[in-house]
Amino acid sequence: MALAAVVAPQPARHRLACGAAALTLATLGDSAVAILWGAPPPFADAARGVGAGLLWWAILVAAAAVFRSRAMLLAAGIAALLVPGVLPLWQRAVARPDPPAADPPAVAVLSGLPLFWGDARERASAAVLGRRLALHPIDSPDAATLARHRLLLIAQPRPPGPAGLVAIDGWLRAGGRAVILTDPALRWAGDRRPDDPLHPPETDGLAPLLAHWGLRLAEDRPQVAPLDVGRRRLLLVDPGRFVATAPGACRTYARGRMADCAIGRGRALLIADADLLHPDAWIGAGTDRAQRLADNVVFVADLAEGLGGRRRHAAAVDWRRR
Repeated sequence: MALAAVVAPQPARHRLACGAAALTLATLGDSAVAILWGAPPPFADAARGVGAGLLWWAILVAAAAVFRSRAMLLAAGIAALLVPGVLPLWQRAVARPDPPAADPPAVAVLSGLPLFWGDARERASAAVLGRRLALHPIDSPDAATLARHRLLLIAQPRPPGPAGLVAIDGWLRAGGRAVILTDPALRWAGDRRPDDPLHPPETDGLAPLLAHWGLRLAEDRPQVAPLDVGRRRLLLVDPGRFVATAPGACRTYARGRMADCAIGRGRALLIADADLLHPDAWIGAGTDRAQRLADNVVFVADLAEGLGGRRRHAAAVDWRRR
């Protein structure tokens, strides 16, 4: 109906009215299906979609006055959609990405993953984290370095050794805050050889520190499993499972995939998977809310912001089980 209204010999106002009616009916139908499936009413996204659709419709109506041939008009419309950047612009108009944080908390990052020195795709996780956190990579967790920071993100680091473990524990007990991603069997290897010094560490040497806190990281059966935590969906890749070995500092939750530890005056939030930062675990057609496969990176940012006293959580996606 809509395409016929454009190419048919009718006044422009009739074409615009027909297009507006078609867009409104289609939007109401899509919204009704989403609500029936359990999603909250998507009125904001629907309104932006109608606005973007009407703009595109007006362009087609104007083009109809130039291209008298229906075939030429159809070819022009298809060609316009193939212009690089048009579809991403449309997607951003319909589902706006989260804006960068105005005053992001500073977070030191200790990691053996190629978050900062890998290829462009591997660096995507750090790029998205950087929209909400001011990231400062550090090479080693010595006491002098940690003393300059209040928040720490540890993601499968190279084994810090006894001195490093003591420094992390002492920093936390003095009031530090940390998000820790530790993996019993990291799958993130990329194309690097095992003897490459930039090869991510399969184990991170944090087991003695966890044992000191009353935790043990156990391997679980290999799986790629979704995990819903609040309104966030994580896609975990061969995750481990935390087991409390002594009552006290740490509480496990989310089927053992996460732990919350009160260490002295500090606090550590742990996730039993570091592969969740791998781009293949969460990037779909892109990194924005309307394109990603899971909330892995924004969930890590949520944890860090919460530990830093911020509550600027990015907009949630209404995930539904298949």
